Amino acid sequence: MISSLHLIRRTLRRLGVDVQPATPNLRDFIEDRRIDLVLDVGANVGQFGTSLRNRGYRGKIISFEPLESEFRTLATVAASDGNWEAHHFALGAASGVTTLNVSDNSVFSSIQALNRAANEFDGRTVVRRTETIRMRTLDEIFPDVSGSVLLKIDTQGYEK
Repeated sequence: MISSLHLIRRTLRRLGVDVQPATPNLRDFIEDRRIDLVLDVGANVGQFGTSLRNRGYRGKIISFEPLESEFRTLATVAASDGNWEAHHFALGAASGVTTLNVSDNSVFSSIQALNRAANEFDGRTVVRRTETIRMRTLDEIFPDVSGSVLLKIDTQGYEK
């Protein structure tokens, strides 16, 4: 037996309208928690920050990207926004210098060694070169963070 709701949704789809249940999204999450600072760790070229801006977030964004070429793009994007900073280093448990494994598709680049499963997932995960990068700790940069902060981390397995 087909439910009334199913029939209504199917009819609306034929008219080009897709009805989905209301689920909280990232903007709802940020507004509900009154987030006024987003730390974007592993920012790449700024996709996450740009998506936040497109969703209406106007608070402070601070992005961290260690990869040289991606940082240059990120810095340009952030510079056009008066409330967005970009930093050219990685965040980790200790300050110092380390090696980043750079993949053909930079979003897969990581301090961690990439395994065969990653390459099976996407052939562009193959490491083509390495880059020496700086690493700093979050406490070193922000000893007294206050307010409501969202920490987004996308570091291809280095999150731990």
